[in-house]
Amino acid sequence: MAAAKKTEVVSVKPIDMRTVCIKIVGDSPLIVHEWNEKARKEILDHETSESSGKAKKKHSIKIPVRDFINSIYWLTNKPDINQDDVFTEREAQKIQEDCMKKYREAIKSGAKFGFPATAIKKASVTGAYGLGMTQDMRKSKIAFFIQASPLDHTGFLSELVASEPVMREDMVHVGINQTDIRHRAMFEKWEIPLTVKYNANGRYTLTDIINIINAGGATMGIGEWRNEKDGTFGMYHVEAADAVK
Repeated sequence: MAAAKKTEVVSVKPIDMRTVCIKIVGDSPLIVHEWNEKARKEILDHETSESSGKAKKKHSIKIPVRDFINSIYWLTNKPDINQDDVFTEREAQKIQEDCMKKYREAIKSGAKFGFPATAIKKASVTGAYGLGMTQDMRKSKIAFFIQASPLDHTGFLSELVASEPVMREDMVHVGINQTDIRHRAMFEKWEIPLTVKYNANGRYTLTDIINIINAGGATMGIGEWRNEKDGTFGMYHVEAADAVK
């Protein structure tokens, strides 16, 4: 007589994905600097010319307002400004004035700004690990997800709710023993509503996740010259969890 087959009982722990809406509020000004298409092209052109043995291209005349506009993450349409290189002061002045005009038009039309959700996630995970709140960065990294704003077609940006940005002029180090002047946008008062998805049956509770995000704001910060990079900008705290869907 054949032996009876054994039946193995498998217990499947359900994945209970939930969504919570929280808000982080800035404790210090936020400096932003998007790597726009023009900046990427300049880096590529430089590396290509170096590798091919061609002479370096001369630097174009700086246009502060254009660099300021390009440093912003735009959720609404970015002002259509001239991105070509400029070789004369007269041309530079004309483009400067045109950039300012189009920027003011964008602000008047209700411009909306964004900030990379991935940067907030990285600050949270790294900050919590540094404080000893988590023991495994990989596990805490997959414990929650920050969704992008519906206004962002790239699926990359959270909405930045802020006062109108001001233009900063800073000296920065570039390479070894080289400096440059950068014109970037700074938001003095800001907050970012976050839509966070997490597994309610996972290793980390909702309280844990909110504390992880809060740790990033207290120790790491986001944007340029943040605490992680020896600055004091981009610090924040979690204000509230508004609703769970």
